[in-house]
Amino acid sequence: MASNRSEQNSIKFNWRAVIVTGILACLLGAVLASVFWYFHTNNLIKNIADEVKPARQNNNQYQFINPLLGYEVPGDVKEFNEYTTLINKVDGNVAKANNSNLDGYSFYFRDLSLGRWAGENENDAYSPGSMMKVAIMVTYFKEAETDPSILQKTFQYSSSTVDQINGVPFSSASDLQVGKSYSVEKLIESMIINSDNGAKDVLLNNIDQRSFIEVHTDLGLPNPATNENYTITAKQYTILLRVLYNATYLGRQYSEKALQILSKATYNQGLVAGVPKDTVVA
Repeated sequence: MASNRSEQNSIKFNWRAVIVTGILACLLGAVLASVFWYFHTNNLIKNIADEVKPARQNNNQYQFINPLLGYEVPGDVKEFNEYTTLINKVDGNVAKANNSNLDGYSFYFRDLSLGRWAGENENDAYSPGSMMKVAIMVTYFKEAETDPSILQKTFQYSSSTVDQINGVPFSSASDLQVGKSYSVEKLIESMIINSDNGAKDVLLNNIDQRSFIEVHTDLGLPNPATNENYTITAKQYTILLRVLYNATYLGRQYSEKALQILSKATYNQGLVAGVPKDTVVA
């Protein structure tokens, strides 16, 4: 009996040792895995951080400052997959539309607070069409920061401008009256709020070309003066909206004014059509 009890105690002791050893091994494995994941994640974040570059105003007119416009995240670093569902929805809707007239499409979404983004074909280039109106507005507001009276300057809406509009396919008639003069501020509002091409052409015909080109150069955008068939990508274009939101190119007064005007746009078939009614869209 004594011999049997000794053997049983020995067996119990061995099982206990196995259990304790197993627990310790699991804990050690968890610790090692945590350490590995910590260094792996840190290295990944460091590599991403090293690739994020500041986007600065692209000119040398200043001696002591180098204005910051924002930060550029490299193309292969997108959104840590949190926007995968959004991309899939966009792709699904495009496929569902099955529009035979669709030559291509681009989609670009960016969180203006975090800088993370998602896109599809975001580097494909297109004619900007009416989107060029934002660059025209920014140019006049940039000049107004030095000379506010520019916004009260008046230009006449002439019959030659009407002919200019009529020569562009799909261009709608303007609400401006031939022979009447309008202030730059009024023309900007008509151009943006009503998407008035007459107002756009009057402003473009009278714009300071050096200032207009300078805006594109400053923001790292393609130069409209060097190419008749001007194109721009969805991703490039967003710098105009980003610098307005961040007030990093125009000052706060005119950045706020520009976005306020954009928020009043009457066209409701674009971004506005896809968001809740009370959402303010600029």
